Amino acid sequence: MAAPALQQSIRPGTWTIEPDRSTASFTVRSLAGTVKGTIPITGATVQVGADGAVDSVSAVLNSAGFHTGNPKRDNDVRSTKFLDVAAYPTLSFSAPKAVEGKGGWMVDGSLVVKGTATPVRLMTELVDVSEGHVVVRASGVVDRREAGLTKLPNLMIARMLKITLDVTFRHVA
Repeated sequence: MAAPALQQSIRPGTWTIEPDRSTASFTVRSLAGTVKGTIPITGATVQVGADGAVDSVSAVLNSAGFHTGNPKRDNDVRSTKFLDVAAYPTLSFSAPKAVEGKGGWMVDGSLVVKGTATPVRLMTELVDVSEGHVVVRASGVVDRREAGLTKLPNLMIARMLKITLDVTFRHVA
């Protein structure tokens, strides 16, 4: 987790994601073992107030980029049974603020999957701050049933997905 001095060094203003330096990954248990995968983050913005507080967080993920390394599974998840990427090409996350704690921030937000919003709590830590860049790691759990992903029997895939975001932001304003 980040030291307080590191957290205080984040400049106020708008921070935007560098997609080529950022990843969203997940793990979930299934009958075949643990499934690991990724979904591309196409955009994200964090607003930092003059007092150093995080005032808002938003992100967009490309659901068509869902990837586990198993083409049959990936196509099935992208289909109308699950993500329905033709009708819902993106997933979105938003949070009105982040609450600073001892080692990072707690971000309570809403993940929208196929038009269904589900609450998600992300625990974040500041990994690095360099000239105009901030690297953040966030992790949490998504309840796939609350997110509307219910077509698959619970015996085949676990209800909870663990998510990890490794994100690089750059200061833009």
